[in-house]
Amino acid sequence: MKLRHRTPMACAAALLAMTVAVPASAAPIERGHFEDAGNGVIEDFCGSGDDVHFDFTNWGSFQYRTNPRGGLPYFRENSHLTNTLTNLSNGKVVTHVLDLVHKDTQVTDNGDGTLTIRIRETAGDRWFDSRGRLVLQDSGAVWFDILVDNGGTPADPSDDEFIDSLGDVKVVGQEGNATDENFCDKILAIIG
Repeated sequence: MKLRHRTPMACAAALLAMTVAVPASAAPIERGHFEDAGNGVIEDFCGSGDDVHFDFTNWGSFQYRTNPRGGLPYFRENSHLTNTLTNLSNGKVVTHVLDLVHKDTQVTDNGDGTLTIRIRETAGDRWFDSRGRLVLQDSGAVWFDILVDNGGTPADPSDDEFIDSLGDVKVVGQEGNATDENFCDKILAIIG
């Protein structure tokens, strides 16, 4: 998936993760680590007729900090994903490795109960074949804005709700190179 398509899920997860009331003078509001893993089978992967088994692990850390100028919370997340896809009909494998930094660079109180948050998301997105050779790569950064309902408490992210993505501001690098509309064709060329 393209960089900009990863972000709404990350934003929503970040907003839901906050469950602690925030003292007005707090610098680090909350920080923590996360880890998730799973597996399953995707039947008829990309319409190929082949079933593909996947295993993934995702781990990282997050932090909310109060910005000394204005007292609004800023979010940052570093995460690492490893996902392995195995074609069950032939045993061919592709391994996806994603390193992602998601960081609020500007938070603006709009004065109407909403915040506009500018986010920079930087990713190193790499795909390796069964022999460990790099076969696809997406690396780059995207800056984009989202609109958030601040729940009446601009300095407390625990009650914030995502409203809308306001679009990209800037995109640099190879964003979308491996995960464009030809994604299925590219992966099936490796494991098909």
